[in-house]
Amino acid sequence: MNAQHYQVCILLSDAFESLNKNLIRDLQSPTISDAEKIELISKLNEVHHRLCDIIRLVNDLYKYSIMMELLNNGMGLTTMMFHTLDFSVHLSWWLNSSQTISRMIQIVLRLYFLCFSSSEVLTKSKETLNALIKGYELTYEKRVQRQIQAFITRIQNERVAFDICGLFCITSKTFISILRITTSFVLILIQFNPHPSVRKDSN
Repeated sequence: MNAQHYQVCILLSDAFESLNKNLIRDLQSPTISDAEKIELISKLNEVHHRLCDIIRLVNDLYKYSIMMELLNNGMGLTTMMFHTLDFSVHLSWWLNSSQTISRMIQIVLRLYFLCFSSSEVLTKSKETLNALIKGYELTYEKRVQRQIQAFITRIQNERVAFDICGLFCITSKTFISILRITTSFVLILIQFNPHPSVRKDSN
């Protein structure tokens, strides 16, 4: 499911890139009139609006399943780490350790691709915004400038990102925070583990 979301986001980022290239080429064309520029901006406004809507729909489609997958992996990881502290059964300890490492790698990879796919789309969106600003600077007709400026303002107010049920957005900063919280929780489990063998070893 995470891979599907990643592929869809990359396709959408390619759509942003294509929009960006066409915009620069058309706005820099010496043969295009101001009226045609206004019509072009209007069409691009609609295209960008639809792309943003598609990104939101894609995130809404995938975010719950990905969130449940991450929660499931996180709970499984915590359980495995807790049972790994049972040092009295060596075979069980090695088995749980290998499963714990495997689960940790899965979580890190899923979060990485989630962050990367989201940032990729945002990067392309910002490139489109930069192209609009460049077109704004190249245009001397006041009406065209107002059209472009209104479009730029609306894009800046768009929130196109992967969010977890509206609570927070997945970014590299969030990713690091999640790792810190997980590490702190595991340390608490180690410190207050009720298993007799661990208490004996700690003493």
